[in-house]
Amino acid sequence: MNLAHDSICAAAPVVVAVAVAVAVPVAVPVEAAVPVVPRRRSLGECVLAACDRDPDAAEVVANRLRPRLLEHIEKALGDRAQDAEDVVDAFFLEMLDGGITIAEVGAPVKCLMRVARNFARRHVRELPGHWEVES
Repeated sequence: MNLAHDSICAAAPVVVAVAVAVAVPVAVPVEAAVPVVPRRRSLGECVLAACDRDPDAAEVVANRLRPRLLEHIEKALGDRAQDAEDVVDAFFLEMLDGGITIAEVGAPVKCLMRVARNFARRHVRELPGHWEVES
């Protein structure tokens, strides 16, 4: 046996290569992890949001309630029913300007119809040549 070889092997440190997988945390945005599906708002919620100057909600209200609003406004205008389209348009502009207020209690759609009738009556009162007889 070769003594020189044995002494070199005994003195040399033994190196063992081991592959270690280190887990590195990766930040994943919450939006990417879970797809968020927007909750569909009810018509009442859209009415309240439209009165708070939300144009998307006002579009929903206009698409779904315009025929009903037009009917209520025509009745309130009486013999001035030909102005109903203009009054409905003015009503929606007033809503987007924040001039229409609906109470959050009760039924917002029903409140909106009442406010629309009052808006139409005010329109008639403001017409030139309209004089109410006070008793």
